[in-house]
Amino acid sequence: MPELPEVETVRRGLEQKLENFIIKRVEICRDSTVAYPLDKEEFIKGLKNSLIYKWGRRGKYLIAELKITEGNNIVIDNEYSFINNGFLVVHLRMTGYFTFNSSLENPCKHTRIRLFDNKHNELRYIDVRSFGQMWWVKEGLLPTSIIKGLGSLGPEPFSEKFNVNYLYDVISKRTRSIKSILLDQTIVAGIGNI
Repeated sequence: MPELPEVETVRRGLEQKLENFIIKRVEICRDSTVAYPLDKEEFIKGLKNSLIYKWGRRGKYLIAELKITEGNNIVIDNEYSFINNGFLVVHLRMTGYFTFNSSLENPCKHTRIRLFDNKHNELRYIDVRSFGQMWWVKEGLLPTSIIKGLGSLGPEPFSEKFNVNYLYDVISKRTRSIKSILLDQTIVAGIGNI
């Protein structure tokens, strides 16, 4: 199961590999992978023509900031003028992962979402157990208000808030085992069994 270190590694890889990746086509191979919006066509329409601008991470969630070209792709000083287009949020769950394909290949049976750019490069989301999910959160909405688990995460393990005093306060108020406390994502974000 991908946990905080693995998800951070995935985030770094995606950020490095997907520089200037503008989504031109979206293919949903399994409807249940899209958690929000419920209308799959709205998900596709929301992502289409979006630049995957920057990848972030919160706990085990990957969060891509999306930008979209302003006004019919008008080039200004040899650059596009971009405005915010919300977020693509991904939770890999147990078996989700991404592949990047620069040549057109048939998807395997575990392919859930395919994102293509105008050069036919493909970011493919594969998930054997099909527990992973994706959300497109449009501009003006906060991912934490749409995604219940994301909004209730505790501090990151390397953040200033996560320190000896915080941990002592949390543990002293509970009768559960240390393991169950540390696995509770509302107490510490990103820790798992491994």
